[in-house]
Amino acid sequence: MSDNPQARIRNEMVGDAWATNAQHDDAMLEPFGTAVIALVDVQPDERVVDVGCGTGAATVELARRAATVLGVDLSAPMLATARGRAAAAGADNVVLLGVRCRGSTFRQW
Repeated sequence: MSDNPQARIRNEMVGDAWATNAQHDDAMLEPFGTAVIALVDVQPDERVVDVGCGTGAATVELARRAATVLGVDLSAPMLATARGRAAAAGADNVVLLGVRCRGSTFRQW
């Protein structure tokens, strides 16, 4: 069990439900993701960090545009869904990490 309250919530309380309901949640959130992805105008030579990548819908879409995408989230169940989605999409330019983002510069990536 983590001593990080947010990790505990996302892994022990709600992560499985979010992963199970990914398609429903994606349909609800898709207009926002589409708008943000269009706004940032990712280029083919760029590396992108998707903080709070969840079940990976936006991560996979970003991977179609970017050289590499790093998706980070605290929820192991959601990351498992994201890994499956990336594999199904053939997005071999996606790296998914279960990490806390606070204070990270992602320099190691």
